[in-house]
Amino acid sequence: MQTQKEFTKSIIKEVENIMGNGYKVKVLDTEKINMGRLHALVILKDRVNLSQNFYIEELYRDYQSGRMTIREMAVRIASSCYNSIDSIEELKGLGKYINDKEWAEERLFLQLINSNKNKSLLENSVHMDFNGLSLVLYILAADNKTSMCKARVTKAMCQNYGWDEKETLDYALENTARLFPYHISTIQGILQEALNTTNIETKGLPSTGNDMLVLTNERQTNGVATIFYPGVLKEISEKHGTSLFLIPSSIHEFLILEDNGIYDPVELESMVKEVNNSSVLPEELLSDNVYYYGCNTGMLSVFTSGSFKEICSL
Repeated sequence: MQTQKEFTKSIIKEVENIMGNGYKVKVLDTEKINMGRLHALVILKDRVNLSQNFYIEELYRDYQSGRMTIREMAVRIASSCYNSIDSIEELKGLGKYINDKEWAEERLFLQLINSNKNKSLLENSVHMDFNGLSLVLYILAADNKTSMCKARVTKAMCQNYGWDEKETLDYALENTARLFPYHISTIQGILQEALNTTNIETKGLPSTGNDMLVLTNERQTNGVATIFYPGVLKEISEKHGTSLFLIPSSIHEFLILEDNGIYDPVELESMVKEVNNSSVLPEELLSDNVYYYGCNTGMLSVFTSGSFKEICSL
């Protein structure tokens, strides 16, 4: 069996053989959310990245386990590139943000991540912290609605643009709501939609009573920042006439429960930890905590060490 260094050379050679002339395969050092510094394999043409990041460490584990051969991995990686070729002109905009301040400002957005699991990434990133959670500033460099390229804004970039960090973060939060509008559904609705797509009879589908809500964005990807969108939790709380428990199921969505007196935050916290440990991918974990929005106070709080601690007013 090859070492990781030998494996890296082999996978690069295999992908380059499949792609042919004009394409370059490189391995770049990068920070992956929740996973620290990794080595990402990417495909370039005319200095434009045409593929998603494929992490050498993850590929090598699949190779070691026998889950995939080097050839199968190379075909998968090359396929991701071919699926992007139609967007090549748009993707060339990836470098435009370096010089065009106005272009960059219109594409600023925030992504919510776990603070403790991303200390290294946050060191040079423009972000704001909320007791274990961090909203991190990005530029949406290219977006074809099925995939997108983003660039994390470092403190040095922010200074070069002449941006004030706080003002930029406040603006970016409003811009995130514009670029990625929030979306609310119910567990009942999601289940019924899934059954409908598989042509299963739904007439006898049981009601769940006060149905659990799912809060995300319209893309249903990296949607947890929606809890900070101006007025969103207030609107939900007022509509249901109650305070809200907020359960982070992943970096993609929050589950929302009405505080009708039947839920114990200690039990909810235990459930979150159990699900995170058993069912959530490490790179998709947001938090082990339970959060709470008070309908009368407008305060967002986190349940920690047996009690709720206020985070901010929304």
